[in-house]
Amino acid sequence: VVRGASSILFGQGSPAGVINANLVKPLFTDRNRVTLRVDGNGSFRTVVDLDKELIEDRLAIRLIGLSDEKDFRQSPAFENDRRLFGTLQWNINKNFTLRANTEQGEIRASRPNLWGPVDGFTDYLTAFGVATDNNPRQGRL
Repeated sequence: VVRGASSILFGQGSPAGVINANLVKPLFTDRNRVTLRVDGNGSFRTVVDLDKELIEDRLAIRLIGLSDEKDFRQSPAFENDRRLFGTLQWNINKNFTLRANTEQGEIRASRPNLWGPVDGFTDYLTAFGVATDNNPRQGRL
């Protein structure tokens, strides 16, 4: 997501934000890449990107796997994301290309509560004229 002042300065979008949803394609080269990331909360992210050219400049396949295990400061909050993405590109001739993509994923989570406790009872009593510690001018029960 591109947003904020930088998106305007560099001509990439509006201040409200733009979502970039381009799919990856095979690069017609043999390459493999593994990316690992760890943070201070114990989160661990692994991305495996495999790219294979099956027939030179004609047929290629790419597979990307993701395992993202997020831990938060609040216990027992977590978010585990596992995904597998595959794409195939077949250049039949110079005017016709066939592409196929598939993705499977699963997210399991118990996310942290972003809101603290909320007191709605005091407002309810105040609406009916009952005194509370926050509103002592009203009559008592």
